Amino acid sequence: MVSFLDEYFSKLERSLRPAPGADYGDPSVRRRAMAHFLLFDHHLLRLPWTNLGAVADGVFRSNQPTLARLRRMRDKMRIKAVLNLRGTSTRPSFRFSERACEELGLDLHVADIRGRRVNHREALINLLDIFRKIPTPFVLHCKSGADRSGLAAALYRVIILGHPVEEARKELSLRYLHASWTSSGICGFFFDHYLAETKKRPMDMETWIREVYDPDRFMRAYEARASG
Repeated sequence: MVSFLDEYFSKLERSLRPAPGADYGDPSVRRRAMAHFLLFDHHLLRLPWTNLGAVADGVFRSNQPTLARLRRMRDKMRIKAVLNLRGTSTRPSFRFSERACEELGLDLHVADIRGRRVNHREALINLLDIFRKIPTPFVLHCKSGADRSGLAAALYRVIILGHPVEEARKELSLRYLHASWTSSGICGFFFDHYLAETKKRPMDMETWIREVYDPDRFMRAYEARASG
């Protein structure tokens, strides 16, 4: 029974997912893509739930917003840009994000950040570079607004605002449904690792990320703590 259901939903997912390069201006393509977005990206759950919070003056965090919610943010919160932490993709989740920003005249910036696996240095540096150039007010988001958004929000507070690490990492909390006891705990360990590596050789976090951070060494430290 379980294997039958798995096969059924796999076929349904493939049938609804538009091919790369599909024309979203075609109503039939758009309908299939929206069905895929609602069901298989769990966007249906995000319609009534925003996971919205303020990171700083003019900086907000959220789960992936709907077109209607982005319009309200633009009109009421005056946001000028969106920072999508999910990376570029041919899937409906990214295509709808692109179309929404284009329709509303919002700048779209994209970073490929991970919330349950180690982040590559290049991805983190790209995120920091975006922080330096993105116009405010802006909203950053991932899928659910819990892990990747929490990590990015905490990094923004440490690197751009100069907040202490222990204060900034409160962005990784149950308030946003971040479950630190799961594999998502790797986000909080990122800050523990930074503090441990700079204890004898102090440096600011941006310098550490750009010049010292080693994903392999980080992963070994994370696995050692998990096994210990």
